[in-house]
Amino acid sequence: MENLKILFNKLENFLDKERRSLSFLSRSTQRSIFVFLVFCMVFFPPINGYSQESLSVASLPLPIASAPLNKLDKSDSSEDYCIGVSFNNKQVASITTDGLEKLKQQSFEIPEAGQPAKGPSLLEILRSSGIKDFKMVLVKGYSKWRITTAEITLNKSQIDENFLLSISNRRTAKLASPDIPFKDWIIDVYSLEVK
Repeated sequence: MENLKILFNKLENFLDKERRSLSFLSRSTQRSIFVFLVFCMVFFPPINGYSQESLSVASLPLPIASAPLNKLDKSDSSEDYCIGVSFNNKQVASITTDGLEKLKQQSFEIPEAGQPAKGPSLLEILRSSGIKDFKMVLVKGYSKWRITTAEITLNKSQIDENFLLSISNRRTAKLASPDIPFKDWIIDVYSLEVK
């Protein structure tokens, strides 16, 4: 039990120090990562167990891949969530949830979720970012349950007005489309890489 308290304190200190680098994640996602790490450390300990000396932040196996940090300043410091938009490897825009809400909204029904997907189309976001012609878009975010990072590459010919960045109740965006199975949607989108 004492080792668990030590572990808990080490993880809490680690996340407090890393909060700035994890700022692209919502607070609830940060807490979920914390709980997941504690679960892994408790139920999958090293063969020799933990000691006070072995419990350092450097020794923690981090089971998640971190997303690239968005280095652009945000206009609203209270906004924790931001999507970076790049064109040919150059950052051209940074969009917050408030920015998404200001764009033309569309919606479609999601029978599996019991509520409609609502938000701006991917094409509308690209247009508002000054991108008129492109060949493909790489959308980066997380898989369902936020266990791993996920991405999908869409060719221009695949994308129509039904590909939305739907705004969730947590004020993050998910790539939603009737053309993508619900279980494969990309949630907590953090990057749109356009070529």
